[in-house]
Amino acid sequence: MKEKYFPITEEEISYLCKRDPFFGAVITKMEKPKRELLPDFFSSLIFYIISQQISAKAAKTKWSRFQECFSPVTSEHIASLSPKEIQKCGTTLKRSVYI
Repeated sequence: MKEKYFPITEEEISYLCKRDPFFGAVITKMEKPKRELLPDFFSSLIFYIISQQISAKAAKTKWSRFQECFSPVTSEHIASLSPKEIQKCGTTLKRSVYI
């Protein structure tokens, strides 16, 4: 399956460079970021809660574990779980409450 990434255009990069010259200097030296698109909004929201402030590798590991523990990842299924149940799969209690 081909990966799909969030489209980041030159217009958006140009805007960011103009807004913050220091950040702009860094942006121009980097490759375009590749933010993978997930299949649905609900899964994306949970993935981003899980992956905040951790490395990309750790985020993928935690996301895979979450999917294994709680498949299918649907709003109905996840809403039926308590934060303590969600926490057992490797998230913090605070993130489990947000989820």
